[in-house]
Amino acid sequence: MRRNLSSSYQFLPINSLKLDEYQRKWEPSDTAWVKEKSECFDPRLLGTIIVSKRDGSYYVIDGQHRVMLCKAVKREGIMALVYEGLTKQQEASYFKKLNGANGEIKKLKKTQIHNAGVVAQEKMAVEIQQTAEKYGFVIESSKRDNHISAISVVEKIYKKYGLQILDDTFSLLRATWNGEKKSLDAEIIEGVAGFISIYKSDAFYNPRTFAIKLSKIAPVVVIREAFADTSATAKFARVINVLFKYYNRGLSAKNRLENKHYMLG
Repeated sequence: MRRNLSSSYQFLPINSLKLDEYQRKWEPSDTAWVKEKSECFDPRLLGTIIVSKRDGSYYVIDGQHRVMLCKAVKREGIMALVYEGLTKQQEASYFKKLNGANGEIKKLKKTQIHNAGVVAQEKMAVEIQQTAEKYGFVIESSKRDNHISAISVVEKIYKKYGLQILDDTFSLLRATWNGEKKSLDAEIIEGVAGFISIYKSDAFYNPRTFAIKLSKIAPVVVIREAFADTSATAKFARVINVLFKYYNRGLSAKNRLENKHYMLG
């Protein structure tokens, strides 16, 4: 941006704010976001938007969704960092730098957001953290043994199946592959959780049998076979197919699991 650019913080009326053509196009998912946030609106989370004063008008550079949220909850104004002296082209360039894939604002990683949730004592984050620590796992973005970076999948399991299935999943991952880094890939974590949710109540399912059988199969082999599978669309469903195959291999007919997941994917 220009070196002689002036800026100031101002509380601006919502109705005075305009959007120019470089802003992202509004989509149904954006409307859904506004509706969701308006139901639990907290003005402390609005922060400060970024605005350009050009030709006597205020154009939003960063903060379109927050402006729309304020309109939805009938809030009259919002705090803004206002720049004066930008051209429309410079505004668009600034917008791109803020929001692009290589933007100058470093986005928080999912694991960092999770860790903030733990400190904030959010129920889901705390219970996930405690369960991971119970089995010696660390929730962190690095791809190393015992490190879980796929926090989005872990949260999905928690929401879909509940804490007990998540506990069972971490327990089985530990017993089977002992924290080997590829065993903590998103596809395997979700596949193991799905397998447990389907077969846990089956009289012929035994987690010890699972651990003994699957520990002989490297996680990378599970992933490779799952990716080569064309019988299902969802990756986790393909993983379940592979887990099912190796679980039943070598078992007598009367001790094998009956396929209950054939409709997945």
